[in-house]
Amino acid sequence: MDTQSLNIKNIFSKIEEPLYLTKERWQDIDYSICLYDAHIIIDKANKAISLTDYLQSRYILEQVPSSSGWSYKTYCPFHKSGNERTQSFFINSEINRYYCQACSASGGIVEFISRKFGRPTLFVAEFILKYINGKIIIESEEIKKSNEVKKFNEFLLKLSEMYNEFIKTHRDDSNAIDYIMKCMNGFDNLLDKNKESVQKSIGPIFEQIKLQLKNYDVKKGK
Repeated sequence: MDTQSLNIKNIFSKIEEPLYLTKERWQDIDYSICLYDAHIIIDKANKAISLTDYLQSRYILEQVPSSSGWSYKTYCPFHKSGNERTQSFFINSEINRYYCQACSASGGIVEFISRKFGRPTLFVAEFILKYINGKIIIESEEIKKSNEVKKFNEFLLKLSEMYNEFIKTHRDDSNAIDYIMKCMNGFDNLLDKNKESVQKSIGPIFEQIKLQLKNYDVKKGK
C-alpha cells in the first residue's frame, strides 16, 4: 500500500469537521448502490488507506514487538473518560485493522472515522474512494458486476410478471397460450445462446416482447 505521497491529515480534515455532514452532503452518497454492495465498497476503502498512517497523523502510537501483526498501540480514542492508565488500543498494519481490548471496538479506517466522528460508514467509504487526491482511486469491478446482476434479475422478474399477466387474461384462449409459449421459448433460446448480449440489451428486449404480446391482442381485435 503506497501512502507516502498522501497527505493523510489534509485528506480527512473536511470529513472530520463537525458541520461537514450537512443535509446537502447527504446527496453525495450514491444510494443507487444496493445494500449487498455496501460491504464491497467498505472493504475497498479500508484497503485503500493505511490505518496506521492515519492514526499516526492524529495520535501518538507506540510500536511494540508482535509476531501476529498487532505492532502499534495507543490509548483508545473512543473512551470518554480520558484518564486511562494503560494503552488498550492496538493496530495491525498487516491487515489494516484496529482492536481495543477494553471496549472491544474494532474495524478498519472506515469504521474508525464513522464511529469517532458520527459519519455513516457508506458515506465515509465513498469519501475515501472518490475524493483522495480529488479523484476516484479504485474502480470496483465487483460493484459493476453485482449491479448488472441486480438489473438483470429485476428484468427477469418484470418479464415473468408480464408473461403471467398475459396467461391470466388469456387463460381461455388456447391460441394465446401457444403464442406466449413460443415467445417464452424464443427468449429462453436467445438467453442460452448469448446471455451476455441479452444482459446488455434488457431494455430493448423487454419492449420488444411487450410489443409482441400487445400485437397479439391487436390482431385478435381486442
